[in-house]
Amino acid sequence: GERIFALAHGDRVMRDLMVATPEGIVDILGKQRRFRALFAARVIDGELHLTSTRLAVKVGTNHLRVPGPVAPRVKLTERYSAEDGRQHVSVSVRVPILGTVYEYAGSFRYDRKAVAPCG
Repeated sequence: GERIFALAHGDRVMRDLMVATPEGIVDILGKQRRFRALFAARVIDGELHLTSTRLAVKVGTNHLRVPGPVAPRVKLTERYSAEDGRQHVSVSVRVPILGTVYEYAGSFRYDRKAVAPCG
C-alpha cells in the first residue's frame, strides 16, 4: 500500500506491504522494507484492532528482532463509516522506556490502483 499524507510542509508518502501469516499480520514498512512488525488482529464491534507483538529491523540482509523491553508497541484501530464513505483510523506508538512517542487519528478514502508487482 501507499499512503500520501498532505501535510502543511509538503506531502509525505508511507509505503507498506501487509501479509497474513499463521502467527498474525506482518507489516513490512518503508521503501527499503527495513522494518517488519508482527500484529495480533481482532475485530471488535466492527472495528479492526491491531496490536504489535514483535518488531524487527533490517541490518544488512537480515532482520533482527528488537528486544521486548525497548521495542515500540503499536496499537491501531480502524473502522469504515458508511455515513461518510471513509476509513477512520487511530494509531499510537509507545516505547516502554519513553512512553507515547507518536499518535495519529484521522480518516481517509481508499483509492485502489493497479501497480506492477514487486521484484
